[in-house]
Amino acid sequence: MDWLTGVKFAHRGLHDLSKGIPENSRVAFAAAADVGYGVELDVRPSAEDQPVVFHDAMLDALTDLSGAVADRPVEELTRARLLGTQETIPTLDEVLQLIGGRVPVLVEIKNPGRAVGAFENTVLSAIRNYSGSVGLISFNARSLLWFLENAADLPRGRSTIGLWSTSGSAPLWRRVVIRAGNLFVPSDPDFLAVDLPALNTRRRERPVIAWTVRSDQDRSRAEKMADGFMFENMKP
Repeated sequence: MDWLTGVKFAHRGLHDLSKGIPENSRVAFAAAADVGYGVELDVRPSAEDQPVVFHDAMLDALTDLSGAVADRPVEELTRARLLGTQETIPTLDEVLQLIGGRVPVLVEIKNPGRAVGAFENTVLSAIRNYSGSVGLISFNARSLLWFLENAADLPRGRSTIGLWSTSGSAPLWRRVVIRAGNLFVPSDPDFLAVDLPALNTRRRERPVIAWTVRSDQDRSRAEKMADGFMFENMKP
């Protein structure tokens, strides 16, 4: 797991919509890998539990489709255009093949409110076909526990967010649920993925990856308090 230390991960790829490069797109991941940045990406299940690379639970804000990602078959999802561009939603297999082991990858598992197992298994199948360095992160402690039991060799990171954090859009009730789930499900993570405002100088037994750096001030904080970080809207 030494490869995690000091890595700068492009959050959802090296995206820049002003240049026609949407987040979580093939072109964003290629841009990051081409200049040596690590890649962070989100995966959600299609209706068949196949992993597609997409952040939101709903399609409406980011694509020309509507409704829940989990209600659509992968064939429909991979035709959806991202943020008015010609880019479409990729599968996890496609993105890993594109990156080709050139840089480390963090895969965020987004599987809230669904039974654990079927989706995680398809994610694991994609990762097992990849030769590069891969770590898993998730707010879902049950997903992390599944990977501990079925793929203990893969580094697993528990995502955490401060209750009073100013970053992210999760309401307070959701943050309480996330923290409670992490408290009562013993997922035994290898590292932590910590919301930048929640970083502190308290000594930790596990490596820390901070998210999300968006300024030089953020970068300075992350470099002092974390072992690596995710960034966007800048080049550190």
